[in-house]
Amino acid sequence: ACVPLLFIEEPESHMHPQMQTAFATYLEKFLGKLSNVQIQTFLTSHSAHIANTMEFAKVRYAQKSNAGVIYKNLNTFAQANSDNVNFIRKYLTLTKCDLFFADAAILVEGVAESMLLPHFIRSKFPELYQRYITILGVNGRHAHRLSPLIEKLCLPTLVITDLDPAEKEGYHKSVVLKRGEGQISGNYAIAKWLMKEKDIDKLVDYSEDKKEFSFASPYRFSIRLAYQTPVKVDFEGEEKEAIPGTFEDCLIYTNYDL
Repeated sequence: ACVPLLFIEEPESHMHPQMQTAFATYLEKFLGKLSNVQIQTFLTSHSAHIANTMEFAKVRYAQKSNAGVIYKNLNTFAQANSDNVNFIRKYLTLTKCDLFFADAAILVEGVAESMLLPHFIRSKFPELYQRYITILGVNGRHAHRLSPLIEKLCLPTLVITDLDPAEKEGYHKSVVLKRGEGQISGNYAIAKWLMKEKDIDKLVDYSEDKKEFSFASPYRFSIRLAYQTPVKVDFEGEEKEAIPGTFEDCLIYTNYDL
């Protein structure tokens, strides 16, 4: 039997970004009008504009590794995460994120981190600056919502987030971070995704090696978690422990002498 096939390689090479955004949807509608016979189309692309318009069910992700090229069917990902996949797709569409094409990702909570991290990397880590790393602001404590996609893509990731201290009982009201108060973390990326620990007293004392998590499916990659930890500051000639409440607080305390 004759199976009509259409192969299109990297159409973005000759397209304006706005046209890239509309191209895949237009192509699908055009082919539907062109013939009653379904034409199976293979479109290869490195364009985040094109990728963000596609449903996960239609995406086949090719990733180069030491073992060769690995192909991943994101249709299985979409079916396995049906309760969360709409949020992820809408979020990626809004942010024009290029997770599909990055060597690694850094997830941050807000604008301050998004502005400062590129400067830090460019100034202090020039080799890292040469790599294709996407910095994605998740606008709050939503990093855990992207966990299924990151793990599916086997994407090395740094998650920079806040402890979000809260009362242990009742409605878990937000509180000022303090030791010995029986506080818990209200951040799901910490409490449920990565650390799987809520106790604030334990979290602030964890060593750095306990904040790195290795995954081996289908090959090994790591996710690193970073949150505020106690900082020693010289206050009026006496060393004091300061426990930052946010990324900005931590930045100030760490550079207190400035």
